[in-house]
Amino acid sequence: MSFDPLEELLSALLLQVFYGICSERQLMEQLDYNLLYRWFVGLSPDDPVWDPTGANFHGQKRKNDTHASTSDPDSRLYRKAAGREARLCYMGHATMENRHGLAVAGRVTHANGTAERRAS
Repeated sequence: MSFDPLEELLSALLLQVFYGICSERQLMEQLDYNLLYRWFVGLSPDDPVWDPTGANFHGQKRKNDTHASTSDPDSRLYRKAAGREARLCYMGHATMENRHGLAVAGRVTHANGTAERRAS
């Protein structure tokens, strides 16, 4: 049984929360030998476990044209402020009711410089 990569990631994160696994590196170690965890995530006993270290992109220029997500191609690189790292993401917007502070409407848009103005 093979899952979508996004479903595998979500299942792995659920395991991490449910069993109190402190880091992604420890989660990958558990997935390497625990057959129950592998089954829950959707990995067969022969499948390789993901590399928790990833790549070091420090100092490299990244743009949406050259860097796209393999699991969600609609996500975009976005940086919240100058000096902060850019991440592949969407933007979430909530309309709040003033008196009680309740969210009355929500919307998710592509991350770009005009998304907040368009959503409002």
